[in-house]
Amino acid sequence: MRKHILGIVSVCCLVGSIITPGITVLAAEANIEAGSVVIEDTLEPGVSIREDVDGSFVVTKSDNKARVYVSKWGSWNYTNIAVTTGVAANAINAAFYAGLGASVAMFGIPGWVIGGLLTAASWTELGSSPGVAVADNWDKNNNGWIGFYMRSGYDAAGRVVATEYKTE
Repeated sequence: MRKHILGIVSVCCLVGSIITPGITVLAAEANIEAGSVVIEDTLEPGVSIREDVDGSFVVTKSDNKARVYVSKWGSWNYTNIAVTTGVAANAINAAFYAGLGASVAMFGIPGWVIGGLLTAASWTELGSSPGVAVADNWDKNNNGWIGFYMRSGYDAAGRVVATEYKTE
């Protein structure tokens, strides 16, 4: 009798561990697909870019995609990092000529975020000085400042498995 109960419990746990994440993934994918368009997901492993409904670009970094099940996104939080559009334009122009590392150090946020946002803005197609065009694109409220915002994605157990950044 004890072996029979143990077998039933084992089967229930196995089925639950297979079905629950699958349902969670479907819900998370439906949530993202309803409001945005994926731009690029080949930057580096786990990093993707999408355009949100408000026109802003969102750069997401997540754990290995085979294991990630984002069941809930947290709210957007200001990172307390903001730069003027002039400073951003100069940093972007420097990065255009000196390499991406020149601008990454100026902003104080992860390099994969800046790389993703620059890719989304098609910065290499904007001529020999793309800084002003990209900075104006990132300044969504046209106040002369670019603010960086972040939110975390949680799995069903409440662990952070993904992070998103955007500018405003």
